[in-house]
Amino acid sequence: MANERNSENELSIDDTPLLIETNGWEFDSGLYIKETVPLISHTYKLEPEQFITDYIVAYGFKGLLFSKKLLKVMKDLKVNNVQCFPVELVNGDTEQIDEYSLINVIGQYCIVDHERSEVTSDDDGDIQFIDSLTFIDTSKVELPPIFRLSSFLPLVIVNNQIKQAFEDNNITGLKFYKPEEFSL
Repeated sequence: MANERNSENELSIDDTPLLIETNGWEFDSGLYIKETVPLISHTYKLEPEQFITDYIVAYGFKGLLFSKKLLKVMKDLKVNNVQCFPVELVNGDTEQIDEYSLINVIGQYCIVDHERSEVTSDDDGDIQFIDSLTFIDTSKVELPPIFRLSSFLPLVIVNNQIKQAFEDNNITGLKFYKPEEFSL
């Protein structure tokens, strides 16, 4: 599951909410957040040609930003390795408030087959660039339905059940790739 827009007209939020910045929270490390996180309120500007999706690319939130509809699909699937924190997005022009959840995916796994992948890594083994990605055989590995790739934390891996449920429910704003088709 890629953190990228399908269309240039989808709303994306680049700035970091003050509450997240002040507290230094990171919801994209695959680690459990122990602190109590209050409601995060953030005002955004929607350009005339832009529209809001179920999943909003929001790099500054340092996690995944899911609509109520998307969160319901996850709950219906009984995905239990995520933390959900309330977010209200306030349209700066209309003052309309949309309720979203900031999702912290808990779990990071090393499943990259480095010999069969075409990746550039730094000295610590973290992936910097991806031309082609191949995973090890995970048929005998117990993995959660959604997790982060430990050598490249921005990448969220989901199983086919989640992907199919998102597609069946017409969830907007997400892009899915087969590992071998993903490049960065």
